[in-house]
Amino acid sequence: MTKVVLYISTSQDGFIADQESSIEWLSSMADIQDCGYCAFYQSVDALAMGSHTYEQTLSFGEWPYLNKPTYVFTKRLLQSPLKEVYFVTLKIDEFLQKIKTKINRLWLVGGAELIDSFNQLGKIDEVIITKFPILLGEGLPLGLNLDEWKKDKVVDYEEGVVQEYYTKPLSPPT
Repeated sequence: MTKVVLYISTSQDGFIADQESSIEWLSSMADIQDCGYCAFYQSVDALAMGSHTYEQTLSFGEWPYLNKPTYVFTKRLLQSPLKEVYFVTLKIDEFLQKIKTKINRLWLVGGAELIDSFNQLGKIDEVIITKFPILLGEGLPLGLNLDEWKKDKVVDYEEGVVQEYYTKPLSPPT
């Protein structure tokens, strides 16, 4: 069975993008250490993202997810020159059923709509949030009620970066 892991960065005040839906604010954090990213990336078999996240990633230049299948959920007719990119028009349940014997760990990259869709179906198994010490004030919130999740651990990195690990409890909190 495929384990879906949401691994995402947020601002200190909980936004995944600024008010223009940009993640350019993350570039100011580029000199901060890896924060476990390389190890996490090696632990996943494939990635899932929405089409807007895909297009934004393309705008950064070189494709950062080489040698990992990337499934882009879209309702639009898109094409890619990248051999590892596949466009998905299936419903989430159908997609997960199709990949369940092929992919052990799936990184749910974003965006907000796809995260919400997976969450509404209860299909996110683990959440890893890297909070950067920047306040956006407004923008696109993560949109998960983390009070419903079990916080497993917190790792403090340099420069005020904090990484929180969550798993969904098997039963609702009382």
